[in-house]
Amino acid sequence: MTDSGMTPVVTAVLHVRNRSIHCVSCERRIARVLGRLDGMLRVQASSANQTVTLVVDISVTSLEQVRVQLARAGYPSAEYESPA
Repeated sequence: MTDSGMTPVVTAVLHVRNRSIHCVSCERRIARVLGRLDGMLRVQASSANQTVTLVVDISVTSLEQVRVQLARAGYPSAEYESPA
């Protein structure tokens, strides 16, 4: 919890390298793998955009931990951004 009593929840977009999200099955696998992480509130993978958009409580799971799990599942991410 932060001083204001709110949980530090962020929305981030991970850009996946090497066009490794090929199909709907890949999208589902990513959602399943990342959805198991504590603090993960929402995951949406896109094979068309080669992105993974997520909403996560970073006091529980950091964005770096998300990147590691994504890479272990075979989907390395080059970078991430937090949309405004």
